[in-house]
Amino acid sequence: MPEIVDLPERQTQEQIAAKHKKAIGDALTHVLPAMDAAKVDGFKVSWAVGTDYAGRACITNLVILKEF
Repeated sequence: MPEIVDLPERQTQEQIAAKHKKAIGDALTHVLPAMDAAKVDGFKVSWAVGTDYAGRACITNLVILKEF
């Protein structure tokens, strides 16, 4: 005999965006202490993220400058 099952609950676009925002924010919390450590040693850190030739996320610019 056939069984009727419920469809899985679908997430809204807002829920999906919030999940990705949290994941990216959590990952960046590991970068910030490294930037603070560089600052203690007199360096300024600047970086930018974009996409590579295949559309994957990548670091497009990373600059570490010594402040005098």
